[in-house]
Amino acid sequence: GAAYFDCMSFHSYPHIDNSMRVWDNSIGGFRYFRHSDAAVDGLWRLRDKFKTVLNKYGYNGTKYPEKLWINTEYGLPRKEFGDYIGSNEAQCNFVIKTLVTAQINGMAQMHYYTTADEAPEGQSNSEFAYMGFFKNLNNAVPYQGERNPVAYAHKTTYDLLARKTFDATRTE
Repeated sequence: GAAYFDCMSFHSYPHIDNSMRVWDNSIGGFRYFRHSDAAVDGLWRLRDKFKTVLNKYGYNGTKYPEKLWINTEYGLPRKEFGDYIGSNEAQCNFVIKTLVTAQINGMAQMHYYTTADEAPEGQSNSEFAYMGFFKNLNNAVPYQGERNPVAYAHKTTYDLLARKTFDATRTE
């Protein structure tokens, strides 16, 4: 099917895709990695799984053209639910590190999951309700929505990286 698309898109939610935990027989349960580095690594491991399949069929720039890569949804919650990581700090660190490593990894685009929280504070049992750049906007005055810390993290990182390219030599 790769001959029928030019761009490979994927979604990444490391807190639910087992990127941040591993089964440990010695404890008879999961060992958790509750830090943003594990989440970022999980996003790139997922991309690499897709890339491996494309490479297997020659879509690597040698036999056939390599695909452009975009991520049309990624996120980490700012509230903890059950076994899932969640905090403002983890969410902000994940967004900053993801945007930086996206440039290193040649991603054409990265799209954060959602603009605003799906529900007001404390009114949802889903971690996806608390991933927005803004608090819930249902009753907000136009143009006066309250920003979550992740909005500042994303905007600042975007401003620093915009119209720049990664240079491995200079970085080294």
